[in-house]
Amino acid sequence: MTCSHVTCGSSAWTVTLGYADVEDVYLERFRADGRYEHAGEWKAAEEWEESFVVKGDKEPTTVKLRSTVHGPVIEDSLARLNGMARDITRDRAEADAGHSYVLSYAGLPIRRDGLAFVGIRRLIDATDFTEFDAALAYASTVISLNFAFASTAGHIGYVLCGEVPLGRGKRGDERRGGDEWYPLCGWSGKHDYTGWLPHSQLPKAFDPPAGLIVSCNHAIVNYDSYPHYLGQIFRAGYRAVRAHDTLAPIAAASRLTIEDFIRAQLDLTSVAAANFAACVCQADVSKAKMPEAEDELAHAALNSMKGWDGNLSPDSTVAATYQLMHSELVRMLLHAGVVGIGVVFGECGVDRSTFEPDGMVGGSVFEALMHGVSSDGIFKQVNELAGHLHKNVLRMLYASRTNNGSWWVAVAGGFDRVVCKAAVSAERKLREKADRTWGALHSTHLAHPLTAPLGFP
Repeated sequence: MTCSHVTCGSSAWTVTLGYADVEDVYLERFRADGRYEHAGEWKAAEEWEESFVVKGDKEPTTVKLRSTVHGPVIEDSLARLNGMARDITRDRAEADAGHSYVLSYAGLPIRRDGLAFVGIRRLIDATDFTEFDAALAYASTVISLNFAFASTAGHIGYVLCGEVPLGRGKRGDERRGGDEWYPLCGWSGKHDYTGWLPHSQLPKAFDPPAGLIVSCNHAIVNYDSYPHYLGQIFRAGYRAVRAHDTLAPIAAASRLTIEDFIRAQLDLTSVAAANFAACVCQADVSKAKMPEAEDELAHAALNSMKGWDGNLSPDSTVAATYQLMHSELVRMLLHAGVVGIGVVFGECGVDRSTFEPDGMVGGSVFEALMHGVSSDGIFKQVNELAGHLHKNVLRMLYASRTNNGSWWVAVAGGFDRVVCKAAVSAERKLREKADRTWGALHSTHLAHPLTAPLGFP
């Protein structure tokens, strides 16, 4: 997410989403009398009722709500709780028949009132970086945002704003906030918030020696040197790497110009695609144990990708091969993984057609994986998968080439087999097309939600 720059006299600033971990979900343990456990005590939950009108209903709907010390309970009064959340609470309750389990939300409802309008006004009036930074202390108490700054005096800066919770216990290692990744344990008290990270201790930069600041929704701190936990589910850093590699040499030699930024903005090279090509081209077709006709298809696809720099220009046929091969590889890994953990097709919203080569779009799980569409099926955590898919697939492929191995790749048949079969699928699909270029394959179709059902654009 990027907000177009705002110019305020002598300075300008722009905004992107920071992706810091500013909210949590807790698993709460309740007794039959309605009390919940917290830090060795059984406490009374705050209870109230709310009424609202649902479109299409004649009468208002009234629901009973509860809240714990961590925030409001995510009630399932309207049977709208997603499948994964229901499974978490049900499985825990089945293992502990004496209690019931629910989820509570520690986010917006427990935040103090923000002063965003005060911050925005001060941003507008800011004349230097110090005033800019001070204004951002008010700008957002909920959403984590990256702010970039530049002034007509030749200064640049960066500030992360948004209140990050302190406490939350041990997560991952000593510096990274629950023994349980999701959700946090509510009854132990070990993962409670203890406050908020002060704005003065959030990451910021002013006139760095490199003369360049890159912010692409990626991880902005190194936990070996930064003492506070900000999160770990940031966007993959491929865009940041490419932007830095494109602009840093120019910044080191001279001042960056508008033309330099235009070229960077219109750059078509994908670092993720180049890394993927370099990795899959290590596959040995002879070890894939395929029919001779498929060997020829695999060789054709893989040979075309050797030495490719990841340029996704519209006239590139290699870019088309890469995208089709990557999509097929994801389908194969996911299908093998689902089968490997014993998921029965027809349950959990998982339909067998989801994993068929022609069922890539429309199936609940794969649609969620590829497009971030909400689904009641498994893999609900794909909310931001579009930004992590390439990194995770590469991580699996890299691991499969080491002694540690990759379970996903192993259950799919091994590195050579899964890569070559994906290459065969990509090459076969491209040979069926009159125009094999990336521009022909990767077209955008825009439709207005009100006129599309009528057949109009």
